[in-house]
Amino acid sequence: MSLQIREGHSLVTQGVYRYTRHPMYAAHWLWGLAQPLLLQNWIAGFAMLVPFFPLYLYRVPREEQMLLEQFGEEYREYMDRTGRIVPRFWRQFTYPICCRHHTENVERDRHKSGLFV
Repeated sequence: MSLQIREGHSLVTQGVYRYTRHPMYAAHWLWGLAQPLLLQNWIAGFAMLVPFFPLYLYRVPREEQMLLEQFGEEYREYMDRTGRIVPRFWRQFTYPICCRHHTENVERDRHKSGLFV
């Protein structure tokens, strides 16, 4: 499996990427955690995670470094807004209502990027 960015690639931040940077890996984690419940066999159930866990630990940091090198600050801002695997839905609720400048920043960022912060 090679890591490469092809000519003409752009950073996608809409659709499912609006909430998580690695939806495919998120789906595999969810599958790996749900499988033991579906199979009702703890050994066979978690077997899928045995090859996936090292792959995830090896590949994701390299992917993100490559994207940082290619897209720079745009990707860094995207990383700040989205979770790697778990969506950051709660970030839109972390600003106190009493602090007007915080909510203005949230609205500005939401409008600018089209993403929930």
